[in-house]
Amino acid sequence: MIHNISRFLMTLVALFAMTAGAWAQDVTWNVSDISTAVGGNMGENEPYTKDGITMKFVKIEVGGSCTIGQNIEIWGGGGVLEFTAPEGMKFTKIVINGSGSQSFGYWNKVKYGDGYQDGVYSLTWEDEPAEVVTTSSTTDSWDLSVSNASTIEFYFAEEGIDLTPDATRKVWTLDAMPAGDVELQVEYAPAATATAAPTAATGDIFAGSTAALVTAGTTTEGTMMYAVGTSATEAPNTFSSDVPTAASLTEPGTYYVWYYIMGGTEYNDSEILGPIEVTVKSDKFDIQFNAANANTIQAGKATVKVGDAAKTLDEEGQLKQVKMGSKVTLTAANGYKFRKVEATKGISTLKSVKIGNYTVYYAEGETWYQAFWRDENNNCGLETSVGRVFTYGNKSLRDSGGDVYADAVINPSKGYYIAD
Repeated sequence: MIHNISRFLMTLVALFAMTAGAWAQDVTWNVSDISTAVGGNMGENEPYTKDGITMKFVKIEVGGSCTIGQNIEIWGGGGVLEFTAPEGMKFTKIVINGSGSQSFGYWNKVKYGDGYQDGVYSLTWEDEPAEVVTTSSTTDSWDLSVSNASTIEFYFAEEGIDLTPDATRKVWTLDAMPAGDVELQVEYAPAATATAAPTAATGDIFAGSTAALVTAGTTTEGTMMYAVGTSATEAPNTFSSDVPTAASLTEPGTYYVWYYIMGGTEYNDSEILGPIEVTVKSDKFDIQFNAANANTIQAGKATVKVGDAAKTLDEEGQLKQVKMGSKVTLTAANGYKFRKVEATKGISTLKSVKIGNYTVYYAEGETWYQAFWRDENNNCGLETSVGRVFTYGNKSLRDSGGDVYADAVINPSKGYYIAD
């Protein structure tokens, strides 16, 4: 369930209605008064106006006429009675009352069909509020007859009242007092609260994974709603009842989870709470390829694929930024087989230095002596002896300053080479 928040606090529900006053009071006309005023016949476009309401006969076809006397009748051709409400008001219902044994009409194509109705003493229009109402469609009009017509009743929609809440929705202002009595019906309800607030999830959360960003909050007073954003000061607009995950987050970084409790029938929405800061890690990692001898991938003794794509190692024997979950394939070159392949998580912090056909792996700040204790350098072709570094063939390792000593920190910028 997704909810778009345009107002962040709902602690007051206000319902508004008007008392009987100058606006929405109902009106009843006596048909005898209308008959006297129009002389028994209502001519085309000769309106009758009273109480701010206007009634007129609109002829649709040649020959149509409207009589208003003992009966109200439209005969001899299409025509309609048209009622117009007072300015700013709308009809919700109009009733033409009579006492004859039969009446008929086709009032906006509802209720009465196209024939006489025994025992029908009144005709009623009732629909969505409208400023103008006609006794039938003006393009497909029907005759109208109400026997022994007595009254016409008019009912009006209550006008709206403009009230404006402040940002907290705790203060409401009646913008302008109207010309009539007003009744404010106010329903107060407490804001929903959480039984347990959501908290940041523990453990690593990787971008694009289904790992939850927070533990779910709980409440008995509504529904927990969540949103994820990148701002620590401004909440997003779109919230969901689903506990957020990293599935839609493509980049690592710091994210903020905001939440609120959407109230039910007895509680209003809470304020938006949070944010909860969550760190999302990259889902891409480096792979360090270490050969136990001189038969290295870099020397062409094997190839590497990530998925179906061939890859080339960098100068340090690494593949950078391999997406988590990717398939990595090693293929030995013709004439070679792997004796053993091991994978160890989290060792890709080693650096390497290549000197001719020799490669040594080391951690930043390590000496040659310390590096040679690493399994990665078993059978690398170099060793320490009498405090210096030599090849297995007893050739000296040198740099720009001469022989390299075992207690020297490894620094490739020194230009290492093998002495002849």
